[in-house]
Amino acid sequence: MQVFAGEYNRRGMVPLNIYMPGLVKTKILANEPQPMRTLVKILNWVIGIPVDKAAANVFAVVDQVARTRAQNVTFAWAKPRPPLDLRLQPTDAARLWVLTQDLLRPYRPT
Repeated sequence: MQVFAGEYNRRGMVPLNIYMPGLVKTKILANEPQPMRTLVKILNWVIGIPVDKAAANVFAVVDQVARTRAQNVTFAWAKPRPPLDLRLQPTDAARLWVLTQDLLRPYRPT
């Protein structure tokens, strides 16, 4: 996602940031087969955050982005985090962009 966001921002479109809420206590995976369902329940109990806390984090990030005009920032919970140190070739981001455009082409209006 970091590579795509960087290329998206480089192309000068609407500013894009990444938000990673962490594990939120929802029932989104309640119908997954076992053992995944049990694993998610345990992880939710141990490290999951309540939905209202996750929503408060989203609002905090939106407020921060609006105030600072942040662009190409990754937020973990409600705080900016340093970008990952990715080992990329110079053409990787552009290649990802082309691949994404190719994958989305069937869904675009003609």
